[in-house]
Amino acid sequence: MSGVVVSGQAATGTAAESGDLVVVMVPGVQQFVAESRTTGDVRASSEIIASLVGRAIDVLPGDVQVVFPTSGATTELTNRIVLVAPPGRGAEVARGVGAAIADQWRALCTEVSQGRGGQPLAERLVAESVGFPSLRWVVVGPEAGDYAAQWRVAATAVDGRKRIQDFPAYHRAAAGGQRFAVCSISGRRAAVDAGAAVRLLVRGSESLSAPALVKRIYAREQAPKGGYPSTWSIASAAFRGAVGEAIRNGSGHSGQLRPAVRALVDAVAALSRAGVYTGDGRLPGLDVGGDAELAAFARLEGGWVYPDNWEPRSVARENGLDVTAVAEVCRQGRSAAQELLAVASSAGIPAPSPYLAVIVQDGDHMGRRLSKGAAGTPLREWHARVSAALVAAARAQRERLEQPDLVGWTVYTGGDDLLGFAPVRSALAATRELNGVFVAGMAGLMSPVSASSALVFFHASSPLQSVLGEARSLLQTAKQHHRPGLGVAVFLRGGERVRLVLPWEADPPAALGTPRIACLEALMAAVRTGLSPRLASELERDRDQLATLSETWLEAELRRLVRRHSSMGADSAAAAVSALLGAGGRVRGRAEDESAWQLPQAAVLARFIASEGR
Repeated sequence: MSGVVVSGQAATGTAAESGDLVVVMVPGVQQFVAESRTTGDVRASSEIIASLVGRAIDVLPGDVQVVFPTSGATTELTNRIVLVAPPGRGAEVARGVGAAIADQWRALCTEVSQGRGGQPLAERLVAESVGFPSLRWVVVGPEAGDYAAQWRVAATAVDGRKRIQDFPAYHRAAAGGQRFAVCSISGRRAAVDAGAAVRLLVRGSESLSAPALVKRIYAREQAPKGGYPSTWSIASAAFRGAVGEAIRNGSGHSGQLRPAVRALVDAVAALSRAGVYTGDGRLPGLDVGGDAELAAFARLEGGWVYPDNWEPRSVARENGLDVTAVAEVCRQGRSAAQELLAVASSAGIPAPSPYLAVIVQDGDHMGRRLSKGAAGTPLREWHARVSAALVAAARAQRERLEQPDLVGWTVYTGGDDLLGFAPVRSALAATRELNGVFVAGMAGLMSPVSASSALVFFHASSPLQSVLGEARSLLQTAKQHHRPGLGVAVFLRGGERVRLVLPWEADPPAALGTPRIACLEALMAAVRTGLSPRLASELERDRDQLATLSETWLEAELRRLVRRHSSMGADSAAAAVSALLGAGGRVRGRAEDESAWQLPQAAVLARFIASEGR
């Protein structure tokens, strides 16, 4: 824990109307969240940080006022606390926050060690967590002026403090020349050998550091009954929701769907009895009503609807079983999954996609806007309003993402940040809706207000840690080039297929203020209703030649290509051309503007989403 106390001459004519302004930061949160192998690890990371910050706020003295976060917000991820302490006590309060966070981490280590090694393991986890959780703080006394003046000084000090790194000493004695394993998730910490008591929580040849091990156990122990939804569960959510809706509505093939669902649920239950951890795939948006069979299907780990996931050798290896113990059950389960897909196809329900999307969002220039304030309102009062609005917007975003039409899953919404997952089918709409919810929630307090978003499509079996890193990197790239910016990428199992980085708002011929994602959605709809996927291949092939055309000639050529690759009427074809131009950026006919030439990428992206990666 390290801090900076800023002091100086009192501002002329300024009364010390406030006490010490204290800004406390918990650095490395995004890295800690990204160092995750499973969705459980990701969610546990968020909840652990929230519990650390929440505990620190709970034990604050009564004469300390919290500006950020607003009361009730500590269930969401936040890594910054802004306080006003009595004059001269700011450093004391900051150190108290650090002590409370350290105590809470110690309590978490003790909690996850129960039944697995007890106090000796807890003490080892604490000792091995060198530098985590870390804390930085800045204190500005009232001599700097009123709250607004203190805030300006603190903002400068916080920015400077980011450039100073401290490295706590770490020493572990080697026993008999033993070489230490490095954590396979973080790659920067020594792994802990916690023994057989936690071995079942460690996958294959994984080696986990103390923080990674705590989050892994926490994910298993603190998760809702059945655990957190896996990537497979999220990828298959749209399919499972469509099957449930067809059965509830009594559509043409519902009489065949229900028995097929029952057979698959029974096969998974048999697998569980054979000693296999079968997981839980429930999502808030999978509405089942009072139907017990559909409720069981909604709770089904989503990976079991894919026939290939019933391979006996893989199932046995992942659960430490002999293949003969699961071979027959896997055969029955594979057959049940194939039957369900066949019946669903007859009912007009597309097969489940093996892909899903991660969505990240971050507000633009929030630090600058928090310093600027609002005319006619004292900065401290305005900050309190902003804090409350951020909490309300975060809750609204969570509720929206987890509605049945989007059937997504929120990892965290905190401050102006968001991380969530969605099926391929609803990912574009989810990103657009979440951005709109944030902007609408903050529009009454900030003008202008915007947020940049990134969306990465990936295979459900892809390493989650790599995907999260790519998403965060793509968001930073989008923010560097455009604010608000949009980044969209598709990662196939063999690597990146396409990447799109453009301003959030679409270019003409789209109407002013149209989100670019709306154009992508329109283009995707055109592919689903008659625009041949071959158009994307032709645009990629002729990219260099098309990039030399003026805007007028480009639009004419696109009209020709759309007519050639579809049987659309004139109005639909014109709409498809407008969507393509709006989604892919404008071209000005010069080589230096090539970064704006992303029409082929937009077409490839629309083709991928329209086919849901199949």
